[in-house]
Amino acid sequence: IAMLREPLTDVVNSPVGTARGSRLWGHERKMGGKTGTAQNPHGEDHGLFVGFYPADDAEIVVCAVVEHGLHGSTVARYVRDLVLAYIEIKAGREKSELAEISSTNTAAGN
Repeated sequence: IAMLREPLTDVVNSPVGTARGSRLWGHERKMGGKTGTAQNPHGEDHGLFVGFYPADDAEIVVCAVVEHGLHGSTVARYVRDLVLAYIEIKAGREKSELAEISSTNTAAGN
């Protein structure tokens, strides 16, 4: 896994990565992933992307397949949006837990 982590992180974060348009700008931690394209003999190709966050110790993995999505780089943007939603929800939950701990300690005189 350690051997794959850096190249998969580069897919999203390197200036030449195939999913570079899905980078999490302004976030301390990075997302990694892999783009893919499945040929379709009946029409436009299907786009695939598997992303994981944070790249150094994954908490969430999202796989997306979009029929006629053309390329994995296009699909990666949908996965990025889901990861950003996860980050926001997690941050809100942590703030709420800290507030609850603080109010419990205040009520207990700590």
